[in-house]
Amino acid sequence: MIVPAFFRAFAASLTVAFLLALTGCHKEEIKPSRPAPATTGTLEGRLQPIGSADSILLHGAGFRRWSVAPDARTGLFRFTQLPPGNYLLGAVPVADYLFTSNEAQELMVKVGDTTRTLLTLPRAVRVRGTISWEMNGVRYSVPATSGEFTADKFTIEGSSAPDANQESHSLTLVISQAGLANARPFSGVGTYPLGGSVYPYARYTFTRGGNFDQYTTMYSFQPVGTITVSQFDSVARRAAGRFEFIGTYYSFTPGTGAATPSQRITNGEFAITF
Repeated sequence: MIVPAFFRAFAASLTVAFLLALTGCHKEEIKPSRPAPATTGTLEGRLQPIGSADSILLHGAGFRRWSVAPDARTGLFRFTQLPPGNYLLGAVPVADYLFTSNEAQELMVKVGDTTRTLLTLPRAVRVRGTISWEMNGVRYSVPATSGEFTADKFTIEGSSAPDANQESHSLTLVISQAGLANARPFSGVGTYPLGGSVYPYARYTFTRGGNFDQYTTMYSFQPVGTITVSQFDSVARRAAGRFEFIGTYYSFTPGTGAATPSQRITNGEFAITF
């Protein structure tokens, strides 16, 4: 049978149209979709000295907690897929190193961003002695539990063991080295003002169960007390002094539910060996 030329041309055009339609459908099917927008962030850092902690801890809102082991060779650690917000970074130190509230870091994580930090742990110093003070007509005395003492830095912290109600008290005094945020760097015996700048600072912490309330002079930005170092002997490794301050409530966690706007600490004393 002989097919007329125009029928052959018509059939060819239909074939081409059909193939083009198939090609178009195929292209539509494999068109890549847009990636979903980021909803989390990342926190990464380096532990220093390397090997000074077994694990790095991260506390977030709603009592959520994360834990990672730092790299044994580099000290690097990383937390991924974190909801945006504020976090408290801590560590579980190995023997001969300390982690106290002084080393804790408050950090912010943003969507699609990476927050970077350096976490440095001090070497442990065996501290003996007591820290005592009066507050609301009650006298408190706690054992000195940790400290850091150098030619240009003085840090001491004392804490009581939890009682039958799981309540405890701690007191921290920090006179730091020179810096823009320091009204008077540590230089041995002398009186150091509190509240006029970030450093020096004092902090009282009341803990109940897993929650705590902090009262600090760090963000007062006005005179609220003093630390007086009456003895500092780096050879005999002895220190003594007195302190008083008004601490303003400041806590990262929800707190105990018993917080007040401020606490007045009076007749504070410390006598330690290190």
